[in-house]
Amino acid sequence: MARQLPNGARIYLRKHADDAKTHRVVHLFHNWLDRHQWALSALDVELVDSFFEKPFHRKVRPQTAQGYKRALIGYLDWLYDKDRINFDPKELSIRRRRPLPESATAYTRTLTPTHKPSSIRGITTSLRRFYDWLADSRLRLRGLRRAQIEQWFLSLHDESLAAATRRDMLTNVRNYLRWANDRGEFRPAADDLIRNSDLPKLPRYLPRPLLPEEDRSLQRRLRDEGGLHARGLLLMRWTGLRIGELIRLEFNCIHEDDKGNSFIHVPLGKMNNERLVPVDDHTRMLIDEIRASREPAECRFLLEDSAGRPTRYVDYRATLKTLCQGLETTEPVTSHRLRHTYATTMLGAGMSLTSVMRLLGHVDYRMTLRYAAITQPRVTAEYAEAITKIESRYSASLPSTATPDAVQLLSEVMRWVRAEIGGRQGDKKAARSLLRRIDKIQRELRTRIQVASR
Repeated sequence: MARQLPNGARIYLRKHADDAKTHRVVHLFHNWLDRHQWALSALDVELVDSFFEKPFHRKVRPQTAQGYKRALIGYLDWLYDKDRINFDPKELSIRRRRPLPESATAYTRTLTPTHKPSSIRGITTSLRRFYDWLADSRLRLRGLRRAQIEQWFLSLHDESLAAATRRDMLTNVRNYLRWANDRGEFRPAADDLIRNSDLPKLPRYLPRPLLPEEDRSLQRRLRDEGGLHARGLLLMRWTGLRIGELIRLEFNCIHEDDKGNSFIHVPLGKMNNERLVPVDDHTRMLIDEIRASREPAECRFLLEDSAGRPTRYVDYRATLKTLCQGLETTEPVTSHRLRHTYATTMLGAGMSLTSVMRLLGHVDYRMTLRYAAITQPRVTAEYAEAITKIESRYSASLPSTATPDAVQLLSEVMRWVRAEIGGRQGDKKAARSLLRRIDKIQRELRTRIQVASR
């Protein structure tokens, strides 16, 4: 980012303090000007258009370029009014959005009381993409058939959109079509047009915590660097916060109970819930260090830049990339891997799945179970114990030649596994694996008994 914005740019951005995209694109724009040593008066439409093709030193998707262009045009208009640029920003070509039909707008209004603004924006984007496709394909919603909408599925796939993005789009459009069905505005059954089988299967990745040596080395580098963003990343590693939660932490985020225990108050975030995360003395000292150089009355957020604005994800990413240079890791290090490392470390130290779930702010235990899949010393120990018991019972009870009693014995063992292991939360996967092995042995015994009886 540009080290020092011109005074005019700083004045303009102070009037748009809450618009993160405008702040970012103005910084990128002036960084681009400095890199090429161009004055504002030398710019024309063609040059500015070339900026939008590669705002990050690389080509971006057309949708991304258009988004940044919309954010910057207000600033360029302001410069034009002050005679600091010699072309009218209206000459910059922007594809005008087609307005959504009244029915789609009415549908999103009905969701306002029950959905977060970010969810409404996502649904609106899905409907806009759907209606853009209808218009480009010269189709009308009322006459839409299954064979036609399948072409939309293919076009989304051809754009190389992530499976989760495509799934959300199809689900949002299907919910809208269901609503239109109920109002009598749309005749075909929504579930016939968009079926469950059309929804892309989501890949289920295991968490990727840092290995112990990688973790120790990175924490050491973060402590030694000592800058604001490095301290923020270290705080994230020690508390398991999401990057968005870290950025929004309030200056007075530390709470204490009547026993003197310290907690970080995490504001509403991704899961629309707030929570208290206990912190140890080292973490409390780190927070005190971050707060030491500023007055509480002047600060809203714990982590702010020199201009009093919240820190940005892009700066944390850049800091992490710099500090990981020369660090031997199995995979690239992202900020979210710090959260994964925190969770698996806590589970490995013996914390229960329920407690870790609360620390992480998960609303569904299955989210936390992903960490148990790679950190399960207790499950592994109990699995080995069960195998030993089964093998001991099997060897003591099975005669030298297989008999029908052996098959019955294995059925009893399977019932025991279902009751004793499969009934415990978090051990169901181990139980299923064990049952498959016993079932295989049981089938083989039946086959041998049938052959021997002939």
